[in-house]
Amino acid sequence: VRFLVAANRPVPIERLKDDLWEGELPASAASTLKSHVSLLRRSLGPDRLSHRDGAYLLRVGPDELDVFAFESDAAAGRELLRAGDARSAAETLGRGLQLWRGPALADASETSWGEPEAVRLEEMRAAALEGWLEARLSLGETHDVVADAEAAIAEHQLREGLWAKLITALYLSGRQADALRAYQRLREL
Repeated sequence: VRFLVAANRPVPIERLKDDLWEGELPASAASTLKSHVSLLRRSLGPDRLSHRDGAYLLRVGPDELDVFAFESDAAAGRELLRAGDARSAAETLGRGLQLWRGPALADASETSWGEPEAVRLEEMRAAALEGWLEARLSLGETHDVVADAEAAIAEHQLREGLWAKLITALYLSGRQADALRAYQRLREL
């Protein structure tokens, strides 16, 4: 996972040792790392994982990692939304969001190297959710947006943009009292 987080970027050997052993290096750290890398090379192929200038680099194509596809869809969706193409934005952002299968880097999110990346990806996901809901509001899908906004808020309770989409969808659905209650829930939170 560590190499995938840094896909197509060199990771210095000393950094890998620190990341793997969290600063408490055993005497065998260098040989153990070489052994792990050797096993990875056998599994991935020798051209995938290279060593140069005291660093390892994992080569990954643009269509080989779901994170690359998500980032591409999120950027394209935001641009479509800015351009006023709500239908294409909703489809593109929705396609990117469908790639998610739980929390980002669930197995490594509490490591010193995984936590910042997990936070970055979760932030991108929340922003994509907001854009997707906004695009669908523009298309008049207010009833569906209410349900999807509620689900998104359950994961990202302090995300005001999601609350704004929920409140707007409730209001546009003719549920003004529910919109006010949602606003009150946000205010209390």
